[in-house]
Amino acid sequence: MSSIAKLLAQYIDNIIVTLGARGVLIARHADSSTNLLTSKKDKLQIRHYPADLIQKIVNGLNEEECVAVGFQAALLALQAPQAVPDKLEVNWAIKFGSKLKELRIHLCQKGETSKGVREFIEKHYVNIKSQNPKFPILIRECSQIEPRLWARYDKGKEDSYPLANLSADSILAKLESIAK
Repeated sequence: MSSIAKLLAQYIDNIIVTLGARGVLIARHADSSTNLLTSKKDKLQIRHYPADLIQKIVNGLNEEECVAVGFQAALLALQAPQAVPDKLEVNWAIKFGSKLKELRIHLCQKGETSKGVREFIEKHYVNIKSQNPKFPILIRECSQIEPRLWARYDKGKEDSYPLANLSADSILAKLESIAK
């Protein structure tokens, strides 16, 4: 494997090879103190990361979630205007527990207090819905209302959470805490 990596490294600065149950092999022009985005043509470094080490790195994500994150990273890479994006944002999968039965998001289409909710929907809704295809997530727009998240649980119990002036990431964190 290292001979193939050496051959490819003549043309490609960073090579990542998945080895299934054996882990991942990374070959790059660098030394151990060089970050992944910097190349040193005079030195080829080949490192093997065993699968058990990778499992500790992703700590707590199951295989399906890791694959979903990998696909999201690949999609972002394909959409990036340059080979290496300046910032990598990955939407982690949220799976809703069995006690949660429905979510409703109320927001204003144009109001400033709903700005974070609109950004949350643009950034995270598709991923969350794809991870929970049969789970009802209702989005209700109404002029001049304060944004709120409603969660309905077993036996009709409902909780409501204010979303006014929250960022998209804060709303995601709130949803993650409700999902548990």
